[in-house]
Amino acid sequence: MTPLATLDNADGHDSAYRNFYSSYLQTVFRLSVAKSGYIINIYSMVSSIWAVVISLAFKYTDTYKWGGIVAMPVQILMTGLLIQFRWPGTSIAPLIVVEVIAALCAATILQIEQVAIMAAVPHENLPMGMALLFMVTSVGGSIGSASK
Repeated sequence: MTPLATLDNADGHDSAYRNFYSSYLQTVFRLSVAKSGYIINIYSMVSSIWAVVISLAFKYTDTYKWGGIVAMPVQILMTGLLIQFRWPGTSIAPLIVVEVIAALCAATILQIEQVAIMAAVPHENLPMGMALLFMVTSVGGSIGSASK
């Protein structure tokens, strides 16, 4: 498993709001560029650290499906809460909490994708399987970014 791959995929792998999130924080909450950058980078930092933790959990439990059963509904809930908390007058604290929990879920889902590929593909074809995973993820992210 490559937990640090989360750094590359978590930002492009996420929903379309991420491209405008920094501008949103600066405009609505009147944050400086530096402070909005800190909030944006919470996602990358938390998902990278959690990827290592969840990978160890998968290793020691010898199963990974439970992570998907937990992470996917929570990720959907966090996306809904992110939409709900986008009203003027909302405190920034709930947005930060949603960012942290969404980063945990995204890192879990990314690790599940990688482990599922490793479990399904023979060892000699593993590089091709991982390359296809990252290509499909990248193409999907590109389509999502272009359809705004």
